[in-house]
Amino acid sequence: MNKKVNIVMLSAIMFLLLLSITGCTGISGVAYNLKAKDDLGGKKVLAGRILCYENDVPIDRSRTAWMMFFHKEGDTKAKILLPDEDGYIYVPVTAGIYKFASVNIMLPSIASINFNMLKFPSVTVNDNDSAANFGTYKVKFYYTAASRVVARWGGYHGDSRLEIEHVPNYDITRSTISTKIGTAMPMTDGKVIFVERVQNDPRIR
Repeated sequence: MNKKVNIVMLSAIMFLLLLSITGCTGISGVAYNLKAKDDLGGKKVLAGRILCYENDVPIDRSRTAWMMFFHKEGDTKAKILLPDEDGYIYVPVTAGIYKFASVNIMLPSIASINFNMLKFPSVTVNDNDSAANFGTYKVKFYYTAASRVVARWGGYHGDSRLEIEHVPNYDITRSTISTKIGTAMPMTDGKVIFVERVQNDPRIR
């Protein structure tokens, strides 16, 4: 990842973590990718790929950063997912239903835009799973020059919008993530469903 983006991302994470510590947001921390299967500590792996697009063009990491939030059903706080340089995530989790309900886009020279999706994907990690593979999520951010002028924290602004598409490319993500973790492991193809946001549900960031 580009050094400039590392600084932008790190600053944003530190800011969000500070807010979570002081109780100002529903964020509990960062879910980091595994270094190796031995780091699991009895947990399962939530695996897949997240790709972010800006007006149908893959995001240029040298000038735009982004974060995706997810939470386990029943939890009151979300965590930040940080995909690796190829967009893959392989994070340790416990069994449960995981919802990907919010995305933060950080464009240059303006404040961040946080999108709370009205319909968002979720995947179930079962007790008997070693790893649940959701394939790929394509996160597509659309905006015009006018919408950038009014961008700030808080959700949709101007005519900017965000869409998310599920791509069930399980074979590709399974092969790549097994290589990244350093060993082959059983990886179940997780069933992805899209969930309608419940109005003012405090459990969903």
